[in-house]
Amino acid sequence: MLDLGSGLGRHAARMAALGAKVPAVDSSPTQHQRAAARYPGAPGLSLVCAGAVAHLRTADPYDLVYSVREAVVVAGPVVVSDLPPMGWRATPGPGG
Repeated sequence: MLDLGSGLGRHAARMAALGAKVPAVDSSPTQHQRAAARYPGAPGLSLVCAGAVAHLRTADPYDLVYSVREAVVVAGPVVVSDLPPMGWRATPGPGG
């Protein structure tokens, strides 16, 4: 299970306390430091200060991705794209 945008790590710490192995990823160094101070050495919890795309480029696949901010819960394959904001165009598939 991955907690994206974990902030203070409260949800990730709760899931870890229930037995899950949870990387809690947040891009804010301040939030990362606060979470580290709040949950030092919590079993099953690893706090990661990184952006989502940067983390996912090097991480093993996850069975579940959890994000309260974006309300994303995914079971199954997750595809993350780091497309540039300009210079590409979606092309409709067959029949579309």
